[in-house]
Amino acid sequence: MKTNCKYGQTTSGRPYLPHPTYEEYRQGLRNWVRQFPDRIKVSVRGRTLRGNEILLVEVTDFAVPPNNKQVFLYTGAHVGLEINSMTTALRFIKWLLGESELACETRRKQVVLLVPIAEPDAFIEQRRNDPATGEGAAYAGYYSWTGILKPEKNPEAVALAGILEEYLPDVHIDAHGFAQADTTMCESTGVSGGSALVSRTFAPQIIDAMVTAADRAGFGVRATNGEWGGGFMECTGEMLVQYRAQDIGPEYNDHFAHRLGSAHFVFRESNISLPVYAYHRCHSLATTMEIGIEQSALVQLQKLMEIGNHPWIAERDSGYPVNFMGYGQNVALAGYGRTAMERRRSRVELWRHFDQFSLGQGNPPHHGDLTVLVATNARGARLLSPTADAGRQIGESGKNSSLHNTVIFDSFDHLFARLRNDLRLDVAAMIDFQSRTPVDRYGVMSAPFGISEAGAPLTQGLGLRLFIPFADVTIREVLLNGQSLVESDSFGYRQWGGSGTIVQVNLPPDRIADLQVVQCGYDMKIHYPCGFNNEDWRLEGA
Repeated sequence: MKTNCKYGQTTSGRPYLPHPTYEEYRQGLRNWVRQFPDRIKVSVRGRTLRGNEILLVEVTDFAVPPNNKQVFLYTGAHVGLEINSMTTALRFIKWLLGESELACETRRKQVVLLVPIAEPDAFIEQRRNDPATGEGAAYAGYYSWTGILKPEKNPEAVALAGILEEYLPDVHIDAHGFAQADTTMCESTGVSGGSALVSRTFAPQIIDAMVTAADRAGFGVRATNGEWGGGFMECTGEMLVQYRAQDIGPEYNDHFAHRLGSAHFVFRESNISLPVYAYHRCHSLATTMEIGIEQSALVQLQKLMEIGNHPWIAERDSGYPVNFMGYGQNVALAGYGRTAMERRRSRVELWRHFDQFSLGQGNPPHHGDLTVLVATNARGARLLSPTADAGRQIGESGKNSSLHNTVIFDSFDHLFARLRNDLRLDVAAMIDFQSRTPVDRYGVMSAPFGISEAGAPLTQGLGLRLFIPFADVTIREVLLNGQSLVESDSFGYRQWGGSGTIVQVNLPPDRIADLQVVQCGYDMKIHYPCGFNNEDWRLEGA
């Protein structure tokens, strides 16, 4: 097989896929900057131990202010032999610089960041990471929950962490691939055999939309999409299936993981990879992509750009669905602000202090009204329940336990009695609202522990998002601690649809209290019958 690649043969004896040298890569980017200075910038974010530059490419419409843009980050070539993750990045940049309608819209609405070669030394030397020296440490095993392990030996990881802290990306795609020309590799998006068990996005619907776009373009991603296409179930520990001889031992080599149970279960050792770190630090929609065909990856990335340019279902503003976080109940914390940048900063602040919040709701909720409760610190948690301290002891004493797995129940009567002497609250209005609903108790997902009494101050504001599972509802009233709210992006509430009805209460920093009790009354335009009555046995037309 002949190729115009100047690198010769891979270790497998097959030719490398055509790709620029490191110097040609740098020169090519400089040429694009000279040609499109209003669309692309390239900056040096650090240097490797051998002095090679770690480059960040930024593509956007620089004539449009960045305040209301989404931020997307792509990283590739963590391993020098995964060359097509870099060549895919270059194809993606080339498309972004073009004149297609989607490319132009994306430049207006997003800041697209790319690190096509995360480990220049490994790329130049065509090798994997060197575990003996720790060089080329941009991928996995070099991150902790608080920062970089041995930063003096890992400038690549330091550079990538710096990009995350500066830009706080809404989405992070960490791409992987191979080096051989004309190679057929089963692709997977949203899952990677060599990545951590937790390197999955919290919005799998978006991954599904990307994979569907590739399938419709003629690429077979869904049929072999990693574990999701393998016919076996993930587990977080070793599983022994009776009567299966292979269930007891590792089936994969120890390069990344081992599989147990043959076609039953797959087990992945956890590690803090770059997408895990991006999620942990920024609540980014972070995941991995194993690239088999560059054009397939490009189709999927284009679909992702299209998603980020418009409101996602259940979202009011254009962008990716990353700005709220909770426990899967009818209440969640949400980023506060009028612009994407303000909401992004608020989201990251809330996420980094999520452990100090307690979220609860009337239990169970009732058609026509919803009461949610949010404590922002330990003081507020004790107002929610006098057993908060007992719960904290449970959380601290149990192995790997968290108080956020503990539900504390109490009655509204007890709560209102504890709040009765607080002159800042209209307790009478709260009692009146609750008296008009059969919901007389509430459940709280935990209470904070291991933090200061007041918790960290919230400087970016607070959004409280209520989820009502019905469309076509009319909001009668929204009360915050007994006080009626008006519609407002600064201090008040907003309502929108898309997936049921969402009501978001917006609180600027000076309006955030230890405890927020939000009571929302609404009218349903459609009455949905409950249960199965005697008349339901009748068949129409019978």
